[in-house]
Amino acid sequence: MLEGVIIMLSSKKKVVSLVAGGLLLASAASAEVKFSGGAELDLFYRTNLTPVLTSGAIKTADATTKARGGFGQEAAIVLNVDGTHEGNDVFKSFDWRIAGKAATDYRYDPLGVREAWIGTTTDFGKFRGGNQFSNLYLVLDGVYSPYGSGNMMGDTGAHEVQYSRALTYISPVFSGFQFSAQYDMGASKNREYLDANGNTQNNILTSYAYETVLTYDSDYFRIDAGYNRGVNSGAIDPEADVFGGNKGNMSWGYGTNDNLSEQYFLGTVFKAAGASFKLGYSHSHFKGWDKTDAPIDGGIDMLSNRQSDIRVNKLLASVGYTYEKHTMGIGYVKAFDSRFFDGEEVLKDNKDGSNSYYGQYTYALNDAVSVFGQARMTSYNTRGGALWATDGTGASNVKNSTRILVGTYIAF
Repeated sequence: MLEGVIIMLSSKKKVVSLVAGGLLLASAASAEVKFSGGAELDLFYRTNLTPVLTSGAIKTADATTKARGGFGQEAAIVLNVDGTHEGNDVFKSFDWRIAGKAATDYRYDPLGVREAWIGTTTDFGKFRGGNQFSNLYLVLDGVYSPYGSGNMMGDTGAHEVQYSRALTYISPVFSGFQFSAQYDMGASKNREYLDANGNTQNNILTSYAYETVLTYDSDYFRIDAGYNRGVNSGAIDPEADVFGGNKGNMSWGYGTNDNLSEQYFLGTVFKAAGASFKLGYSHSHFKGWDKTDAPIDGGIDMLSNRQSDIRVNKLLASVGYTYEKHTMGIGYVKAFDSRFFDGEEVLKDNKDGSNSYYGQYTYALNDAVSVFGQARMTSYNTRGGALWATDGTGASNVKNSTRILVGTYIAF
């Protein structure tokens, strides 16, 4: 019997040992608990920080708004707590993670909202179950959204960001190749609606999502290919709510809309002597039932036979260079005008595309702390009519948006 367990809390250069006595009720193998994460403070100026009215003191549906520039700040802290426990010859270790994020002054996630999963590591790969990030999103966010791009690849598109009921497999690395697959079990919910005679009817919407990602990584280049498909997720509204994020991907978001979303992604990174050149392409496809009536409980009019179908393409190109403590990078993302279909018929090409230009300089004070400056400018094909937008485009007459930012980041 163990009298206690040593919990190892470690960062890159520091290990803190805490003895928690009397916590175990039975014998246990050695366990290690680590914390990691990051803390970031950003100060910025944005040309359209706040939309203001130009007609009347009360905002109405047809009120014309304009953008007003201003200064702002954001402080964000992410905390990951990871546990590893010894296994046996087959299950090498048993692993878990719980994570949360606070971003002042609008987001205060408790531990578990960001991630909460349990898994095991074997010679054949890693298996996990629980609330997890999409592996495709992690590739888009961590690899193909560099230098203050506004995360136009990672946070926008038809892919899911998190899976709240996920089963995940991550393969070992074989000669540079690695494969992952995820399936989210979703949920089933009853959606009430009114039929043509005004009678209440019921429709059960069952949701699920799955994805695959294949990566090849070497000293000189990297290739990523991924595919995601989601059904009946509350995060997907083909005409409005197209941003990624966890608000619709958690358990309460599943089964709320009758829709389909899918995304293809292909990207490559060329590496040489501290330099990198990145190219990425994504194709997003949204399909959802028209909301022609006002059904009960905010549901969808299930009697409609007309489906909307929106397809969007995006391209990314960036170049970066790192020398000792200095990193510089510039990039460009183009979101093409979306195409709106009614079945197989093309109804129109929307003028809702955008062009985003960005750059960043980073200086590493040490292994854990860095300071950086960013500049980003986005132009929209139609004033106030972008499908995807960055830097606060709530004003209807916004044609361009610009943000200039200085920040510091602490990794632990």
